[in-house]
Amino acid sequence: MKILYGINGEGLGHLNRSKIVIKELTDMGHTVFVASSHGWSNFIINSIRFKYKNGKIRKMRLLWDWLSFPMRKNLKKIPKNNYDLVITDFEPVTARYARKHKINLVSIDSQHRFSTIDTSLPFMLLVYNILLSLVNKIFIGKTDDQIVTCFHPHHKNCGVVNEDRNVGHQGPLSAVLMGATLVYLREEHIQDFVNNYNVPTDRVTYIFCDNPDNYKDSLDYTLTGIIETRWSGLVFMKKGPDFKRLMKHCNNVITNAGNQTIGECIKNNIPITCIPIKGQVEQEINGYYLEKYNYGKCTTFDNFEVNYTEPSESFSFSDSENGIDNLMKRLTIWLNNV
Repeated sequence: MKILYGINGEGLGHLNRSKIVIKELTDMGHTVFVASSHGWSNFIINSIRFKYKNGKIRKMRLLWDWLSFPMRKNLKKIPKNNYDLVITDFEPVTARYARKHKINLVSIDSQHRFSTIDTSLPFMLLVYNILLSLVNKIFIGKTDDQIVTCFHPHHKNCGVVNEDRNVGHQGPLSAVLMGATLVYLREEHIQDFVNNYNVPTDRVTYIFCDNPDNYKDSLDYTLTGIIETRWSGLVFMKKGPDFKRLMKHCNNVITNAGNQTIGECIKNNIPITCIPIKGQVEQEINGYYLEKYNYGKCTTFDNFEVNYTEPSESFSFSDSENGIDNLMKRLTIWLNNV
């Protein structure tokens, strides 16, 4: 079967989840063509990216970018190839392509959990939930199926899709990171984190960033073969696959409130501290659920506090423990429907 797979280019959560699903599909013998703004693609298309000012999302700019999005131009970048199925991870161009050419469209993402309205949310978050349900309809439109992967235990979903934690990084770096703190934030927020973080003396803090050299200090600087920079008691490492592989060796994780990283930390019993991006309502709701179910702690840069407590065992993923297995079982219905 020939499958067109669209991946949202904002953040790495969409890409990391999609890579796992795509590997399952190719192992089954299917041919997958990827359309995304990520370099890991067959067809490079445009994505709508968040713009920031003072660490907060510029919502009006986001709206303008969507209204002026060159949909027709991007549709032309996808060659006609008699695809049997289109899958989208919250990517609008491939979704439009599927409807235009009357191909079955399956959505695999975390965003469609907001299509279900949770009336128990606090008032403003409830309003956000309703708005996000409308965003799904506008951004992706009508689908033939919606496979939701998220960490919210109250939502009926396939579970967290992540790599086997036992398949970790092998080598000296693994030993170095035992008991360390891993920090994975948007580049715009790293300096705010550094300014408000009390560096612990009993563990190393590794911060993943685009360019470690941006944070070097001439009085305390070493560059090793692991592509890292040590500065003011912190270690800056270049972003890459090491973050996911090294999670099994860390003591705790500090990150924004994206669904994928939260879910992986919960599933792997890692203490997590989240700093939701201001104005990113999806992350604000994620932060609410994180604390509601005692999975971790939400904080801010101004009143920063690190959580070292493992996720509560009072809630479990139960049937969602094997997220990728449940997802593929659901997807097989469409793989056989040709």
